[in-house]
Amino acid sequence: GFFYDIYDKMRIFRNNLDAGIVWIDNVMNPVTDTSLGVVRANMIDVINYLDSRQRNDNVVFFSLNSAWHLVIPYLMREAFDEVFEVLEEMVKKKKIKHYGVSVEKVEEGLKAMEYPGVSTVQIIFNMFRQRPAELFFDVAKKKNIGIIIRVPLASGLLSGKMTKDTNFPKNDHRNYNRKGHSFDVGETFAGVPFEIGLHAVEKLKKIKPDTLSMSQFALKWILMHDAISTVIPGGKHNAQVEDNTNASELPKLSTEVMKKIERVYVDYIKPHVHQRW
Repeated sequence: GFFYDIYDKMRIFRNNLDAGIVWIDNVMNPVTDTSLGVVRANMIDVINYLDSRQRNDNVVFFSLNSAWHLVIPYLMREAFDEVFEVLEEMVKKKKIKHYGVSVEKVEEGLKAMEYPGVSTVQIIFNMFRQRPAELFFDVAKKKNIGIIIRVPLASGLLSGKMTKDTNFPKNDHRNYNRKGHSFDVGETFAGVPFEIGLHAVEKLKKIKPDTLSMSQFALKWILMHDAISTVIPGGKHNAQVEDNTNASELPKLSTEVMKKIERVYVDYIKPHVHQRW
């Protein structure tokens, strides 16, 4: 992650594997893990550790998170092939069953899906980031590639609980990364300027069915898109987790409500984010 060096990360990897974890989401540090060599060494270290245990592991999925957009420039395409070769080696050795990537931009996701071994692509998609629904979802469905949605609540903005007076701790990216000073600004409030996002949320509250919380409303909107495999919402408390998980069982949103949500996006959000990601 962002606050661990490569050595800490590998210790965490090994502890998780020993504990029986079967899903590894490998977040690369955009500050320290800036070279392809670090990424590749990371992968090889995992393989060597799995081999050293002299048994097949039941690692269902290995997600290469964030590394893709660090090395996406087309001139580096051949170099990045190395990383996928390593992942393919892990599959052949039956050390993992599947692998995927996490991307920032639609274009990165489309490029990632050109690799035949990629099983899933993780991308940001929410009421404030609607562009993936235009082309990306159709391509993924045709290729039978799963889509994992992250930042579904736009860093909590779509929970409807924030106001212009909301304060965030100094070490919270919603405080220090609003302008993208530390990493891609699209990871913070989905790239939407905070005050504009608050205004749009107030418009969405007027559309929301009374039986849904704002978080459920935002999650249900995502689940209305059949190309999506799963969503990764955050939750600090049991009540939040229950509220989030119940969204999948709620009735579908009406066509009228879906159109009104799109209208809010077009009127208030689209000019700020649509062509950026």
